[in-house]
Amino acid sequence: MLGNGQQDSSNTKCDTQTDAEPNPSSTLSSCPPGSISASLQSSIVSPSIAQPECAAGFTRTSNSLLLLPHPRPPTSLSDPSNCDMAISGSIVQPRQNSPNLSSPKSRVSVYFRPTNGPARGRQLFVMRHAERVDICFGRGWVTRYFDKKGVYRRSNLNLPAWLPPRADYLDYVLDSPITQVGLFVSAETGRALAEAGVQFTVCYSSPSLRCVQTACELLRAMGRPELLVRIEPHLFEWFGWYGNCAPRMMSPHDLRACGYQVDVTYRPLSSSADFDPEETISNYYERTGGLTKRILSQHKSKDVCILIVAHASSLDTCTHHLVHHGFRNCISSAEFHHRTSGVPYCGLVVAQENRRWSLVNPPIPNVCSYSPNPDFDWRQLLSPTLCGFPIK
Repeated sequence: MLGNGQQDSSNTKCDTQTDAEPNPSSTLSSCPPGSISASLQSSIVSPSIAQPECAAGFTRTSNSLLLLPHPRPPTSLSDPSNCDMAISGSIVQPRQNSPNLSSPKSRVSVYFRPTNGPARGRQLFVMRHAERVDICFGRGWVTRYFDKKGVYRRSNLNLPAWLPPRADYLDYVLDSPITQVGLFVSAETGRALAEAGVQFTVCYSSPSLRCVQTACELLRAMGRPELLVRIEPHLFEWFGWYGNCAPRMMSPHDLRACGYQVDVTYRPLSSSADFDPEETISNYYERTGGLTKRILSQHKSKDVCILIVAHASSLDTCTHHLVHHGFRNCISSAEFHHRTSGVPYCGLVVAQENRRWSLVNPPIPNVCSYSPNPDFDWRQLLSPTLCGFPIK
């Protein structure tokens, strides 16, 4: 179910496990097997890492996440005081109404227009989450950036400026947050969608922290902080990438307490109790596709615009049964990886209903592609050798 197509490095292709979450068997051998239902019971949504409302008074406990020295989490990158001042010299207030596609003020519309014309029916946007910390910094990032007391030490500017407190900081091993670059790309995608005139009616998210953070930051950048994110357990990726060790997610109430705009009153259409740790890829398509069908049945208005933020594989699993009018009875592992490994961070597909469902051109260009930067230690310049060769 980890089907995020997870080769989470922004555009890198995954030969073994696509956007998959960290493989439990290789990362956390102590995780009790068969605890998938229980561990996902608490899965919910979280707003962006950037701007929680209450974060100052967290106490240190042996297994509790510690915030960085600053008393409050940093302001969101989507905050107008951060994003527009450098360009205009003054703070630009958030737009109340998204500009028309033909407006010369819209950066996106000047270069890109949907080829399918104005929406004539329901629309479904399915987007992958932003760049994850565990793919960018490696599966062992938790052991490197947390001390034995569970205190988080930020030693790289692309690491989150702060992290929401959890009962056990080791939960971050299988439920990674997004990076600062991921936060930026989420916000930039949201601004582009707003400038293209997209107005989401409702937003659903996988219970994975990275998906919740992406959804919340995107909505903030769009000027839609009032649109609460609904967590749906069955949007989680394929369990085949986790083995018998399911990640423990943060509950909606915990996410809300950290400032993420999650709907704590929403009653999910799916339950983590239904998860099958031994599900096949075809089972995963049925699970995710079936949930998408139930979501659409809740929103029958012709002008509805639904956003789902999930994993790389979700772009195919959430739309395949709509476009091909049925579930996939059989799909090989090789085909599954091929269909999901090329999905970039914040990549999206748009399905539109016009008598029948079909995939249409997205209203914005592809998200930016970038490659990982190598670690750099300035002290290497003091070495008598450079790149292994003596300096003469």
